[in-house]
Amino acid sequence: PNSFYLLLSSGQAVSFYHVESKLPDEVIKPLNEESMWLYHAKIFYVRNYSVVPGDGIPTLMMVLLQDKTMVESAIVEGVEAFQVEFGIPDAHSGDVPVRFVSKPTKEQISIATVIRIHALMRTRNPIRNYNDLKTYKLGASLTLTPGGPFMRHLLTTTIKIRNRLG
Repeated sequence: PNSFYLLLSSGQAVSFYHVESKLPDEVIKPLNEESMWLYHAKIFYVRNYSVVPGDGIPTLMMVLLQDKTMVESAIVEGVEAFQVEFGIPDAHSGDVPVRFVSKPTKEQISIATVIRIHALMRTRNPIRNYNDLKTYKLGASLTLTPGGPFMRHLLTTTIKIRNRLG
């Protein structure tokens, strides 16, 4: 991209800048490297079609803030459901999460130690003489029984947060 976004923090004050070439010196001088962060805004969601509306192929999508516009792109076909959970420790568990939440508060995000991602994948085309009767649990708060002639597989991974806020 021809430009980028920068998050600048000074104590409790936080500012965002859209940089097209370089930041003015009066902005940079009072800051140090630890207070300047390249900012990426991405939104992920599942759409009920891949290429054209009505094609029936669920797809994981990403919307990325690039320059001054939001750019949408398809990431993976066949993602029927997608769930993200934050692992929250308690006062006695150190960095080990004792519960996972899908809608964390600001406080919970600041102390989260891991992120758990669940993706329910399905075949692109229906399978003749097959009916999926299974129930899929995508974390603590989402259970699905989609049914139908598609074979599915639930994928789950856990990622440690290395640059957490807390």
